[in-house]
Amino acid sequence: HQLPEEVKDLVGERGAQGALSLFWDRTATLDSLHQNLAAPRKDPLKDKVRAIVCREYKIELEKLSLAVEKCALAECVWLERNEIRSEGVDELAKALSRKVNLRSLSLKRNYIGDKGAERLGLMMSSWRNKSLETLALGFCNISGKGAQAICTAVLKIPSPLSIGGCAMSLTSLDFTANFLKQEGAKSLAVVVQDLRFLRTLRVGSNGIEDEGGLALAKAAGGSNCLSTLHLESNHLTDTTAKALADALGRNCPLTSLKVSGNSIGAHGAMFFSQAMRSNTCLMQLDLGTNQLGDLGAEHMAGLLRSATLLQELRLSDNGIGEIGSPQTLNPETL
Repeated sequence: HQLPEEVKDLVGERGAQGALSLFWDRTATLDSLHQNLAAPRKDPLKDKVRAIVCREYKIELEKLSLAVEKCALAECVWLERNEIRSEGVDELAKALSRKVNLRSLSLKRNYIGDKGAERLGLMMSSWRNKSLETLALGFCNISGKGAQAICTAVLKIPSPLSIGGCAMSLTSLDFTANFLKQEGAKSLAVVVQDLRFLRTLRVGSNGIEDEGGLALAKAAGGSNCLSTLHLESNHLTDTTAKALADALGRNCPLTSLKVSGNSIGAHGAMFFSQAMRSNTCLMQLDLGTNQLGDLGAEHMAGLLRSATLLQELRLSDNGIGEIGSPQTLNPETL
């Protein structure tokens, strides 16, 4: 089966060749694997598996947990749409707790909820794994309480490069489409401040509103390495836009910022335009499906005049008329 692009990026060519892919209820494959893992062989299958990828597949967790535990060289465990609930996390966590070289863990679209997040956090708090780089928990029905458990845990993960006891290896966190609200956003803001190697944070569709947006904007402004921040569909207004623009104006390391599907208006567009006069990092800005209007489009035209590295600007569905037409926004005609 074709591996998801995000998995390919994580495991590379060598890992892709050694990927165990289980899709669409292929139970025979897992049964065969279970038998092979238990059979002594000179060149056992477990020494070839670099990634375990299961999508849209109702898993027998006991068998999967054995695969996770026995395939010692597997660096990626990517589980998506597997009907794993909070009680299933207990079984999986036992196997994960013994892995010390796992680089990527995804439980996307498994409704583990806060109980599952807390169980996972408990396991991670005493984890000896020093290699985790990517943790994806999008669409997992997690609230601020569950997010706090995960955030507390990731700050305790050991690393060869840890400073002051803080984890240094984790570079990407994905909490897209949960129910984090302001509480969860504030917990993530602490992670952004303390995880000095965190480069990507996805928190879209979490209802964090301006209170949560302000916390994350402040954290992003104080980070030395956060380069990608997704805050789409979070009921954000010009208040958060100003805080994000202030961070950009201080030349924070953000190269990609997504704030589409919010309630940012012309004033927010003005804040971003002013910030880009001194920013030399941002390359992608997504303001689609907001409330910029024609006045906001004029501010975006000013942004294009001053932005030095911006390569992509998205403004679709913003109520922009003829005054803010693409001709007006073309920097070559200004």
